[in-house]
Amino acid sequence: WIAFLSTRDDPTGQVPEVYRMRADGSEQARVTRLPGRKSIPTWSPDGTEIWFTLHPASDQGAESDDEIHAVRIADGHVRNVTRHPRSDEHAQFAPDGGLLLFDSSRDGDALQLYVMRPDASALRRVLTSTAMDFWGSIVRR
Repeated sequence: WIAFLSTRDDPTGQVPEVYRMRADGSEQARVTRLPGRKSIPTWSPDGTEIWFTLHPASDQGAESDDEIHAVRIADGHVRNVTRHPRSDEHAQFAPDGGLLLFDSSRDGDALQLYVMRPDASALRRVLTSTAMDFWGSIVRR
């Protein structure tokens, strides 16, 4: 299965939703129906969920409070995984599925790399740089 983003159902062509399909292009299905832009879909290690970043639009159209969400494929239930007033985004699972790597600005304005368990426990900042450290999207499998 492949998780991907598309604006095919948005008349403005501006708000992508998360979709899934088989590798041959068959069985395409929309799996999210949420206001706000979605990005960086990634499968859970057990294949039961797709995790993604939700960038909610504010009243002024600016984006704020990005959050990592997961949608359960079986029934479409969506849950907010990170629930923090600062930006959390770009989730990637460690090869064994035991940790989730993501970017966050929860300790200031610059994005930093964090890890936590998929149940949102054992959260810790990986780097203590004052520079912007982000997008650990290359995960060795």
